[in-house]
Amino acid sequence: EWITSDHVTLVRNDDYWDGAPSLDEFIYKIVPDTASAIQQLKTGEVDVYVGVEGSQVADFQNTDVNIEVYPQLSFTFYGTNMDESITTKFVDAKVRQALMYALDRRAIVDNIYFGYAEVAIGTLPTASWAANPEGIEPDLRYDYDPDKANQLLDEAGWLAGSDGIREKDGQRMSFDMYGISGNNIAVQSLQAMQEYWKAVGIEMTPQPEPFQQLVSRITETFDFEIFLVGFSWDATPDQSSMWACDSYKAGFNMVKYCNPEVDDLLKQAAAESDKQKRIELYTEFQNKLLVDIPMGVTVFTQGITGVSKRVHNFFPSQQNTRFNAETWWVEQ
Repeated sequence: EWITSDHVTLVRNDDYWDGAPSLDEFIYKIVPDTASAIQQLKTGEVDVYVGVEGSQVADFQNTDVNIEVYPQLSFTFYGTNMDESITTKFVDAKVRQALMYALDRRAIVDNIYFGYAEVAIGTLPTASWAANPEGIEPDLRYDYDPDKANQLLDEAGWLAGSDGIREKDGQRMSFDMYGISGNNIAVQSLQAMQEYWKAVGIEMTPQPEPFQQLVSRITETFDFEIFLVGFSWDATPDQSSMWACDSYKAGFNMVKYCNPEVDDLLKQAAAESDKQKRIELYTEFQNKLLVDIPMGVTVFTQGITGVSKRVHNFFPSQQNTRFNAETWWVEQ
């Protein structure tokens, strides 16, 4: 049974090739927000919730719920629209660089993720075999530096107006930023970014909205100037689907970014059979991309899943939380 926006119910297939599953039934529930999911996990209304936030982990101490933490091939990022028919505010790479320099991402990790994430260096999560943070050039790690952000904005011609907000050619550096409503981390991140950017003369107004509405906005209508969202990769380190020229409107290049040199490095890396050489090519790709920084990768996230202690054989991971569902069993 599938009831849209409510639940999906699956029943046991006794003819499964590896033997009938232990469970008679599995219900996948849709909940409106993380607060509702956490409450249902606490009360036992649900047995598993994939998406516990760092701030909520302490709430499960000495309870009937185990907290599983695991590395992910995922990151949180913001995208600046580079389609000049929609906005010209982010055309200059110095503006895009300034946006990242202005963010205290260490404070975001500590205070919003409660340490269950790490400041992103490059675009390949550290869980990837091709990650090479030491190979990322120091200036492209974008350590928190508001003075550098101010300098870059000045050089780009965006100067402070009478109210402190920067202006250029009669246009204010002011924009709405879309994110996911009902997600505490997303909403708090938007609020933090608003304050960090305000400190360097940039006016951003958070606009949280339902996930499906946001997905439609950034992948179908492209009606945005900037957005914040998360993304998960598979074990292959190729990131062409997000950064390649031909991935605009056909992949996850939502901002109309295009750099043929980046494309060429991605193609070389995908065709290279020597592992060490591939790592070197992916490192070179990241350094080239980070100069342009069309989308700013802020943090590499960790997975946190709450599992009722009555559930057995449940082993969540980045790649698949349900890979062994036929072996799950639940105490009465």
